[in-house]
Amino acid sequence: MTTRIETRWLIAVDVFDRLREFAAKRGLSANIVAEEAITFALDDVKRTETEKDSNKDKLKKTWGKWVFKPNLTLLWDGWYEIDLEQINSTAQLCDWIFHCWNRDGSDLVEAFRDIFHPCANCCSYGIEKEFSGSKLAAAYAARFKPPVNKAPVPPKLRYQILKRDNFSCQACGAQASAETPLHVDHIVPRKHGGTNDPLNLQTLCATCNLGKGADL
Repeated sequence: MTTRIETRWLIAVDVFDRLREFAAKRGLSANIVAEEAITFALDDVKRTETEKDSNKDKLKKTWGKWVFKPNLTLLWDGWYEIDLEQINSTAQLCDWIFHCWNRDGSDLVEAFRDIFHPCANCCSYGIEKEFSGSKLAAAYAARFKPPVNKAPVPPKLRYQILKRDNFSCQACGAQASAETPLHVDHIVPRKHGGTNDPLNLQTLCATCNLGKGADL
């Protein structure tokens, strides 16, 4: 059985044989033609890699009229919706492309490319391949979320917040005591991008802080 590397090598050999025939018919040097072809190929690879490097950090939510939504769907023109979590095979991916070609199909292809990375996750040299549309779409959505602030509130800043809030809970008014410990809480939780800026910190008693949780 021929391996993928062997197949590519055979293709390369065939290409160079054709180049030599082309050169011979036109009285050109086969070596010069081959050298030019290699130079062109390398330049093309360098250009492609440069484009990849310049685009790898660019996130998109819109492709023409197609919009990526937080519920992991693609919405076209405000009404036609594709549930990305239900796309789990190469066949389904292609089916949507053909089905929606009249709805800015080329933009949809670009959206699928950015979200699913088909060459890496969906395609396998013509062989049907299954994948998790839910996981790939969720991973793409996660890239839009701000990094989680993991830095602890410094002791000096914690004291300043407690003093600013008169050592009392800003929700129920409870004063600090052995039975009512006070916490310095993030108004916008860390998991939602909350920082240690004093304007984002408040004093809450343990009960109120537990009740508030990490939701907005």
